[in-house]
Amino acid sequence: MDAANPWQTLDVHAPHCCSRRLQITDASTKTLLYTCVRKTFSRNDMTIHRGGSSGKEGSQDDVVGHVSLHCWSSTIDAETTAEGPVQMKTPSFWSGSHRFVCEGAAWTWERDGSLWSCDLRLMDEKGLLVATLERPTWSYSKLGRFKIARKLSGETLDLVVVTGLAKLEAKQRHEMASAGG
Repeated sequence: MDAANPWQTLDVHAPHCCSRRLQITDASTKTLLYTCVRKTFSRNDMTIHRGGSSGKEGSQDDVVGHVSLHCWSSTIDAETTAEGPVQMKTPSFWSGSHRFVCEGAAWTWERDGSLWSCDLRLMDEKGLLVATLERPTWSYSKLGRFKIARKLSGETLDLVVVTGLAKLEAKQRHEMASAGG
């Protein structure tokens, strides 16, 4: 399987344009798989819950992972309940990619295609496609679409979603800062 014929497709959307909450649904069944709560002035910038769980302040029910973005560097700290802490680092200052270790192998979120492309792809250590994250250019509610290239374990899918959401949030914050907001 590949990005043209994905094994699974997940949509990332906000209930409304100014929402701090994201919903990740299966594109074919519209089943709510993950809920993400974004915060700005807390230890964790994002908390990802499984399904439509409460996501209430302080609730740890069905937590899949946490994301913390560094203010003065491009490093991203992610953590999943199954994999534990995962540090996403850029290989160089000018690189838009982030590398992290999954199941003992280095994986990389990188730009998909041209310099101006907003889309990302996740490659494993062997250079095989794991997933893509497409970003729509002109949408307020739909923020992205994961295309999972092959069948993954539940824990690995959680890691793909958590790290992909981290890249999406980092890109949005960078764009807002560049626009002066």
